[in-house]
Amino acid sequence: MNTLKYIIVGVVLYTITACTATHYTVIESKGYTIPVTERLDASPDASVAEIINIYKTKVDSITSRIIGQSEIAMDVERPQSCLSNFTSDLLVETAEKNTGKKCDFGVMNIGGIRTSLPEGDITVGNIFSIFPFENSISVITLKGKDVNTLIFPNLSSANAGYKLLQAMDPDTEFIGPIQMGLNKPIHFTDFESSVRDIVNITAVAVIDAIVDKKKAGK
Repeated sequence: MNTLKYIIVGVVLYTITACTATHYTVIESKGYTIPVTERLDASPDASVAEIINIYKTKVDSITSRIIGQSEIAMDVERPQSCLSNFTSDLLVETAEKNTGKKCDFGVMNIGGIRTSLPEGDITVGNIFSIFPFENSISVITLKGKDVNTLIFPNLSSANAGYKLLQAMDPDTEFIGPIQMGLNKPIHFTDFESSVRDIVNITAVAVIDAIVDKKKAGK
């Protein structure tokens, strides 16, 4: 029995000793960036290039297909541009075609347009470069001239609509985007938010917390 006690004590002491961390002090740290430019193509890795070529041949056969022509080059700029306006018009046209109803306006998240459209032939690769995400179109019906709340399916589209309304009427106070359906009073702001935006959305979060507390009877 005494032997068992010694073994247990020995294991505990060994564990405590083994887990004791050695403390180090950082004397100096350095960092630098490696620019990814065409200079890296001067000496490509043959084994990596061989693997890429297996897929590149098939991908190129798909993305090089010409599906249309553009008479002008369309750039993407903030807050709006030729390409973003053209995309919004396409959203309206597509929504009307699929619903059979008149669509009053279309909103495109400017962050979802990743590059410009060149003049001339339009290829499948051009479209994937401009819209690399799995985008979908959401059609929303609003009733009543006094409606002052817009509902969007996700944060990116809500932020786009919020910024659009701000640009249309800078003198009006807009609050949002506001997250719905979460278990906690949590809201998000983007890097372009003003101090006023942050104060407003914080006030909404505080009100949500007070309402939740009263509902819980605390």
